[in-house]
Amino acid sequence: MSRRSQGSRRTNPAVAGLLLGLLAILVLALIAWSTTWFDEDFEDSSGGWFVGLDTTGRGNWRISNGHYEVIMLQRDSLSRSLSPSAESIEPPFRLETTLRTMGGSPGEAGLVYACIAKDGKEEYRTFGVFADGSYRLGRILRGQLEDLPVATAPRMFRTHGSNTLRIEADGDTIRFYGNGLLLATLAEEGLQSSGEVGLFARSETETFFVARFDSVILSLPENE
Repeated sequence: MSRRSQGSRRTNPAVAGLLLGLLAILVLALIAWSTTWFDEDFEDSSGGWFVGLDTTGRGNWRISNGHYEVIMLQRDSLSRSLSPSAESIEPPFRLETTLRTMGGSPGEAGLVYACIAKDGKEEYRTFGVFADGSYRLGRILRGQLEDLPVATAPRMFRTHGSNTLRIEADGDTIRFYGNGLLLATLAEEGLQSSGEVGLFARSETETFFVARFDSVILSLPENE
């Protein structure tokens, strides 16, 4: 028997063990978030999500061809559409959306979730994709959106196509994923995500920034 065939025989069990291990990790990952709070694809209706004009942020939210679409009608404006069925959600949870930002006017869109700050006041955190493919982790304070002071992985999103954003909250630790890749981990002691979750959009220097959301999914651990 050749050395090559002997080597192959010795390494096959190791390779098989590795594959089985990876498969087990994959199965555990799927099981860990198997309880779905809501899963809305906007194909038949709004699913209870807000439809109409957000007078605070001047965002026009509507259902259009199986998408949940927002059109920003005012420059330098922020608009939110919060889930109708997750008013008091607490971690651990996973929130995911698939969206497409339309070309043209600059702006960003993505996920938003509420946090309880150290002083007991409610703040919001955002995970948004810009029209040019860049992204931002932000926080909304006194109605203004600013950058979060956290290191992020260099990553550009698709400018002509859909992108998937996901946040996973566990106590005061939040992980951010873009198209399946971990981009950042945020740990703020004393700050816990708790309360409302949903979607947001923000226009910049021009009006009529448009974003289309294909779906929104909120999942909880199996034992919740």
